[in-house]
Amino acid sequence: RWMQKQIRRPSPMVEFDHCENVQVTGITLTHAAGWTLHAFNSDHIVVDGIRLVNNLYGPNNDGIDVTGCNNVMISNCYIKTCDDAVCVKTTTDSRTSSNVTVTNCIMQTTCVALKCGETSKRISGLTLSNCVITESSRAFGIYATWGGDVENVNVSNIVANTNAPLVLNRPFQISAWDAYSREGAFLRKGGNVRNVTVSNFTATTQGRILITANHDKRGENINLR
Repeated sequence: RWMQKQIRRPSPMVEFDHCENVQVTGITLTHAAGWTLHAFNSDHIVVDGIRLVNNLYGPNNDGIDVTGCNNVMISNCYIKTCDDAVCVKTTTDSRTSSNVTVTNCIMQTTCVALKCGETSKRISGLTLSNCVITESSRAFGIYATWGGDVENVNVSNIVANTNAPLVLNRPFQISAWDAYSREGAFLRKGGNVRNVTVSNFTATTQGRILITANHDKRGENINLR
């Protein structure tokens, strides 16, 4: 369903690496060949009032990626892209991530509007509020499959349409899994998900809410209101 991936693509389009006190405001980012805006191991990042417009079928075409960052505010943005609109990550070479807020945004993506994925280390203190999500595969997803825990997440006041041109559409997904290859080989231990609250959430969808954990993993204190 996506365009064929080309080698040697310039990605990310914009990146902040080990930075502090960065503001990105009032600009348009468009036609990224891969990731669009990436903050890595940085603190006190403000992204406000930007337009981010990519092709809805561009491979690995993330909008905003936040890896190993603390105190990040993303607000008043319009994001249209193929892969995750906003993705909070922790990788083996990053720090933990904490205190990330996404609010007052309009997002459209063929994947997940707000995603916690690649959770090698802990992610905590995440807020998604007052957003409209259109024709996206999932409004938000938590995938604790890389070993680190995800905790203290609040999602509120969301209007979503998750009828994207895919077969795995659902309002949202919360998963604490070990990771396996397509052939069934074990890859790595997953993490746990704790303290998640979803309230005032309205969705038009072809799918269903999915909350799962496997083996010794746990989804604890998950509240749907």
